[in-house]
Amino acid sequence: MFISFCLQNLVIANGGLSNGVQREQLWSLFAQYGSITDIVMKPHKPYAFVSFSSIDEAASAVNELNGKLLSHGSDHAVSPDPRLYMLYIAECKFFLETVDIGILM
Repeated sequence: MFISFCLQNLVIANGGLSNGVQREQLWSLFAQYGSITDIVMKPHKPYAFVSFSSIDEAASAVNELNGKLLSHGSDHAVSPDPRLYMLYIAECKFFLETVDIGILM
């Protein structure tokens, strides 16, 4: 369920393990905008989920990071820096179940 208004849960497109992004890298980046309660990264997927303690913290991260390049320090010839795109989601559990049944790949 994608939401057009602010919530504390985000899906981060291009911020997944298959893009060469690591959990610690996302945690370090997003922690600058507030208290993170969880980061979920599924193996071999190009997205991640980040949950903040508050809506204001999530909104701050989206305002500052949406559309920005994430330098992950790997060989650019093999894996270029991904551009992060974010959407608010109602809850990560619902989204993960939707992905698992094949609605979004």
